[in-house]
Amino acid sequence: MTYPAETADDTREPLADAQAEVETEQEADDRSVVVELRTKDGSVDIRVPDVPDWDAEAIEHLEGRRFMSWARIVLADDDWKKWEDARPTLREANEFFKTWNELSGQDEGKSRPSNRALRRMKRR
Repeated sequence: MTYPAETADDTREPLADAQAEVETEQEADDRSVVVELRTKDGSVDIRVPDVPDWDAEAIEHLEGRRFMSWARIVLADDDWKKWEDARPTLREANEFFKTWNELSGQDEGKSRPSNRALRRMKRR
C-alpha cells in the first residue's frame, strides 16, 4: 500500500483541529465582550460576561460605582487580576464602562425590563 506524500497542511494534529473548532463554537455562543481598560500606566483587555450571567448583587455594586467589588464578582479570575493590577481611576473606569455600553448594548444595569416582560420571564 502506498501513501500520498505529506504536505505542510497534512502535519496539523487532529486534536489541534478539533480544539480550534470547539473554541470557535464557544466564541460564537459566548456573548461576553472584550473591552480595553486604558489607564495612565497602559492598557489591558478585559472580558466582561453578558449581564444575565452576572451574580445578582453585581448590579448593586455597579450602580453604586463600587468598581473593584463589581470586578471581583463579575470577572473571571485572570480578568479580575488585570483589573486589580490596573487600579483604574474613576475617570478611567467610567470610560471603560462607556466603551462596554457601546460594544455590548448594555446599560450598566440602569435599565430593567418592563413589568410585562418580567411577568413573561417568570412564566418560563
